[in-house]
Amino acid sequence: MKTLLKIAGAVVLFGVICALCASWAPTGEGNGRWYSIIPPLLAITMAFLTRHVLLSLGTAVFVGGILSVVPQAPMDIHVWFKGVANVAMYIAETFGETGNLQLLAICPAIFSMIAIIVASGGFLGVINWLLRWVKGRKS
Repeated sequence: MKTLLKIAGAVVLFGVICALCASWAPTGEGNGRWYSIIPPLLAITMAFLTRHVLLSLGTAVFVGGILSVVPQAPMDIHVWFKGVANVAMYIAETFGETGNLQLLAICPAIFSMIAIIVASGGFLGVINWLLRWVKGRKS
């Protein structure tokens, strides 16, 4: 029941923010579209609800790719397929860049080192070392 209430609250908040963005969005050719707020807002909301960051980010990328083309002709099935193709293109371009691959390659090593430091008590040692200078709330 508590989880259902949390999800319902998130859906309502998500809808309110989207409605406010749609109503306050400036009109004109040079301005961005109001629905550009949906992918990051969806990623943040899903990350808080599910506690799965990769799933949340993947869903946001998928929704962003769909929203890049679908609003122009939402009833045309070919536009939906083009949106899915955009998602695949965004992912391929991201993995195609050398700098991104280098960052992705080093992340597991960094996370492994952090896990080893925490498991061996090194993090607790640093905290205990820093506590020597703590005399009260302000310090």
